[in-house]
Amino acid sequence: MTSEMLVHGFVIVCTTIAVVLAGASQEDLLKHYYYTLTHGEPPPPPAGATMEEVIQIDPLSIHSPPLVPIPRDKEDSRYVQSFGVDEHEEYVEFYRRYGFAVIHGVLSPETCQQSITEIWDYIEDRGYELQRWLPPTLVEQVNNMASPAQLGKMINKPRINRDEPTTWNNDWPPLEGAGIVGALPVFTRQALLNRQNPNVYKAFSHIMGREDLMVSHDRLGLFRPLRNKDNRLVKSRRQKWKTAYSLHWDLNPWRHTLEDDFVMVQGTREAQQSVKQLKYIDPGDFFLENNEIGLQSEKQVNTQGMLNLADNLEEDGGFHLVVGFHKHLASWSRTTRNVIAPYFMDKNFVPIHGKDPMYGQPQRVPMRAGSLLIWDQRVAHGSRPNNSTRARYVQFVKMFPAMDLSTERAMYRGQLIKDKVEQAGVQLTELGKKLFALKPWT
Repeated sequence: MTSEMLVHGFVIVCTTIAVVLAGASQEDLLKHYYYTLTHGEPPPPPAGATMEEVIQIDPLSIHSPPLVPIPRDKEDSRYVQSFGVDEHEEYVEFYRRYGFAVIHGVLSPETCQQSITEIWDYIEDRGYELQRWLPPTLVEQVNNMASPAQLGKMINKPRINRDEPTTWNNDWPPLEGAGIVGALPVFTRQALLNRQNPNVYKAFSHIMGREDLMVSHDRLGLFRPLRNKDNRLVKSRRQKWKTAYSLHWDLNPWRHTLEDDFVMVQGTREAQQSVKQLKYIDPGDFFLENNEIGLQSEKQVNTQGMLNLADNLEEDGGFHLVVGFHKHLASWSRTTRNVIAPYFMDKNFVPIHGKDPMYGQPQRVPMRAGSLLIWDQRVAHGSRPNNSTRARYVQFVKMFPAMDLSTERAMYRGQLIKDKVEQAGVQLTELGKKLFALKPWT
C-alpha cells in the first residue's frame, strides 16, 4: 500500500510492505514500520527467508492509553468544554487531567477579524517569501545570482485574490499540505499584537505556574474549504487543497524522558548547548528554541498553543490530540526505546507512523472564534483535513520560561525582533518588551 506522510511540509511517499516472518515479535514488526518511514522503503528481508515464510500480519499495540472522551460545551455541544479568561483554577485543573485546555473570549471579535484580514494580506503580498526575511544586502545578492528568466518568473508569479477562490491554486505559500501559511516565522502587525495580548499571557502564566515567560515567534494556519457554498465537495479542491492527516510530537520523547540512558541525556545536553548558540540568521532558529525542552526531571511545564480566529466545527478540520497522553509518554518511550528511538536520535520533530495503534486515537477539538488552545507538549497531536464550506484560521503561539540568554544570542535575537517590530509599526507594551525578551523581568 502507498501512504503519504507529511514531515515539516515535505511529503514522503513510502511504499510499505507489511510483511514479516511468521511469528515475528512485536519489536521486529515495529522496527519494520519505522525503518520504512525513515528510509522510504522497506528493510531487506531476513537472511534465508523464503516467500512461503513471509506473511502479512497486523500491527500489535505497544502502549495505547485508554480513550478518554472530551467533555463537551454544555450550551453548544458542537464545541468542547471551554473556560472563561478568569476561570483559571478550572482550566488549570482541566489541563492537568486531559493534557489541554480551551479558554474562550481571549481575543475580541474585532481582533479575530483583523487577524484573518492580515493572514490574507500576508498571502496576497507574498510575505512568506524568503526575500522578506533576509537583509536587503542578501536579497540583492540572491537577485544578482538569478538568471533573467528566473527573475522574471519570481516577479510575474500569478496572484492570489482572497475574494476569488479560483485563484487560490496560484503559487500558494509553502507547507500548504499541513495547513501552515509559509515556512517563516511571522512578524506582521496583528500577529505581534496578539503575542503581547494580556489575556494570552495570563492563560499561559496560570497553566505554567509562573510569571517570567517568553513568547514564541511562530506561523499562521489556514485550511481552505473543500466544499463550495452549495456544500458540494469540489474534486479539484480535494485534490489540491486537502491537508494531511497528521500526528506527531514537537520534541524528542526519548531524550526528554529516558534519564537512565546516558546517550539520551548526552543528546539532550548537546541539543541544549546548540540552542544557546543560535544566531537567528536561519528563520528556523525560532522553531528550534521552541522544541528543545530539556529533561523531564527539570519539572518544567512545557506548553504549545494556538489562537483560533474563526468558529471551528468538527467538519472544518484542524487540531486533534491523544487525550491524556502526557501521562503515558514516559511509558511509551521506554517501550519503544530500542524500536523507534534509533531512527530519531537527533530529531525534535517525531511523526507517528500510520501503522502505530495510537494513530487512530486522536480526538478533534472544535472551538469558538477568539479561543486560546493550550496543550501539554508531551501530548501527541496533529490535525485532520477540512471537509466543509468554511475555512480554518489560526495563529500558533506558545510561551516558555524566560531564559538567561548569552550576551551574543541576546544581541542577535533582540536586534532581529526590534527590526521586525519596527517594520510592522508596533508599539510594544511593557509586558510585550518582557515577553519578547527585550527587557528583563527583574
